[in-house]
Amino acid sequence: MQKGSAYFKNNTVKAKVSKPAVVNGGHFLMGSLHYPTNPYFQFVTDKNILDYTIPIDQRKVKSKKINEWVYVGEPCYNNVWCLFVSLVAHSTYTSHRDVLGYLLDNEISFRMIKGLNEHYFLNNGAFGDGEVGKVFTIFPKSISDAQKIAFDLSGLLAESAGPDIEKAVKIGNCLYASIAKVSESVEDGAVVKITNFSVPGRRRDVPFEVTKRDWKRTKRRFFLGTWYAPTQVLRTSAKGNVYRAISWKYFSFKDVIIKEARPSAVADSLFRTSSDRIAMQARVTREIQAKVPCPKFVDYFEQNGYSYFVMEEIKGDPIVKIIMEERGGQKWREMSAESKNKLIKLFANVLLVVKAMHGAGYYHRDITATNFILTPTGEMKVIDPELCYGFKKEKPEAPFFSGTPGYRAPEQFAYQEPTEKEDIHSLGALLSLIATGCIHTY
Repeated sequence: MQKGSAYFKNNTVKAKVSKPAVVNGGHFLMGSLHYPTNPYFQFVTDKNILDYTIPIDQRKVKSKKINEWVYVGEPCYNNVWCLFVSLVAHSTYTSHRDVLGYLLDNEISFRMIKGLNEHYFLNNGAFGDGEVGKVFTIFPKSISDAQKIAFDLSGLLAESAGPDIEKAVKIGNCLYASIAKVSESVEDGAVVKITNFSVPGRRRDVPFEVTKRDWKRTKRRFFLGTWYAPTQVLRTSAKGNVYRAISWKYFSFKDVIIKEARPSAVADSLFRTSSDRIAMQARVTREIQAKVPCPKFVDYFEQNGYSYFVMEEIKGDPIVKIIMEERGGQKWREMSAESKNKLIKLFANVLLVVKAMHGAGYYHRDITATNFILTPTGEMKVIDPELCYGFKKEKPEAPFFSGTPGYRAPEQFAYQEPTEKEDIHSLGALLSLIATGCIHTY
């Protein structure tokens, strides 16, 4: 590997983040999950930018801080219209403070993400896909109140950017609305309240102005691009869905998988979004598919601001399913020799695929038991090279942050320059899963 890419040479972190942004020795605590201080923000020392709650405290407004959120006023989720303001975590200082000032001036109840670093992880899905983009959740007192707030905020958000919000209709730039309804369920003998968000089935039932284009975004897409008809949504996410579709390109009528990237989703301080990630995944797939067993590249296109990567569908099972079936809840010493040999062979095949990927000049950086598929013919395939790093070309210059808890290496967690250590650590976590049936998160 060529040591010391330009990014890491030119961006040695010397400044320290102000104390309001750092907890537990440089790691934030959110529930049971720890996440590190984002190095892209470590040059930001102004606590007024890092801590979104300072204006609230300066005005001595009564508030309640719960985990990564701060609440002002009384939240109301029961059968009412809620408004959401979506902003990217970089270059939003002015827009954020304008919205916050407006809400405080007019004594409007709201929920807000607490700070810049939490904001970044919010949009990366760390708090759940359903929360992506919800920097502000606003609780109007009535429909007419909601309409006035939406009108006023539209002017403040005209030049802003933010990811799409799931299960909500876009009613302005970075502004969304949804009906909230609380339901109850019983889990382990306790009553649990669940908030569900939905959008009416007809545009005329929405009490806000909605463009035809924005309304179409809330509906099922019957065609993607020129050649693809989705038949099943495999995964929904505010960052972008994953579809199974039929391709009639060249009258092939083949099953394909389509990965979607929504505008401004997962935006980092280098102005890269999920569209950049998916574009890179498409480029890498085309480059390595002759050397590495992986889904073949089919197409890449953009439509209505969304990006789409189309790939061959791989028939088979993710190895996590095979591992759990063979283990059957047993300890390793209780398993049959046949099951042990099958899992050892499975792991050896994973090693061969990773070796091929390194030979092609890439570290995968997200090796998990769900990112390898064993086909009916016994061939091992690797999927989802979204976070990969080309160590021969040193691309991307600044590696994408993320990874899967329990598999992600300490070096990756600390934003260090990628090396083979990241994949080796993840392989060790996979071997631990095979031997113990558990992934050891912290």
